[in-house]
Amino acid sequence: MVGAFANRRVSIRLFHLLFIAMIASGAFVLGMVAHPWNSSAAPAGTIEACVNKYTGAVRMSPYGTVTCNSNETQVVWPAGTPSTTYVVRTEELSIPANTLINADVACNSGEIAISGGVYGANDIEIWGSAPEKPVGPPTQWLARVHNPTTELRSASVRVVCASVSP
Repeated sequence: MVGAFANRRVSIRLFHLLFIAMIASGAFVLGMVAHPWNSSAAPAGTIEACVNKYTGAVRMSPYGTVTCNSNETQVVWPAGTPSTTYVVRTEELSIPANTLINADVACNSGEIAISGGVYGANDIEIWGSAPEKPVGPPTQWLARVHNPTTELRSASVRVVCASVSP
């Protein structure tokens, strides 16, 4: 019986220690939340957002300030950061029967090719689809398309171009 009471006293003491540790850590967390260096107010000339720690979803306010929830991390970056614009450029193809053609579609000056592909009827064969391989970033998408049928087929070569502006 004495051993049972001794174990119970140890369990109660352990519970008290854990309870005190929880209170202390809660005070520490509250102190961190209330501390000015953890404030959600971003410095002037910056843009702020909250990023969900689990999904990666970004939440911003049209009013410039945002208060992050406990499952979010605040992100702040300078206003005037360069922006990226994307555009899809297309070259339409008419492929005669039993013909292999090479085609390309180019980005405009100042843009780079970041993706692309060939789209067309199910019975055309795509023998190649890739960005050009120049020195430096690619600026166009190249394709080799074969029409093995006895009829005219259409397809298109597309490139996704990106441009960065200050």
